[in-house]
Amino acid sequence: MQQLAVKVKPNSKQVTLAWNGEKLAVRLTASPQDGKANRQLVEVLAKEFGLAKRQVVIAKGHTSSNKLLQLDVSQAQLDQHLAGLDQLPEQTKLLPL
Repeated sequence: MQQLAVKVKPNSKQVTLAWNGEKLAVRLTASPQDGKANRQLVEVLAKEFGLAKRQVVIAKGHTSSNKLLQLDVSQAQLDQHLAGLDQLPEQTKLLPL
């Protein structure tokens, strides 16, 4: 399992991902109440990385916007995927809901 630092912004108009080289910024449409944003974060990243939801775990930061996630991928897979985000204009990827 690989660790990934994530900064979450709930209550956004669109779901987006942006990689700055150190941390993945994720904008979510869900509100932070009752763990809705955490659930959406796990769903979005599982879909993005082609994983089952159980393969994406919030290790730290359940009640914080700064989170540490564990993904059941190899370091090479993680690096390759994040490098793909770097190729996008303004390092942002819009995701359909």
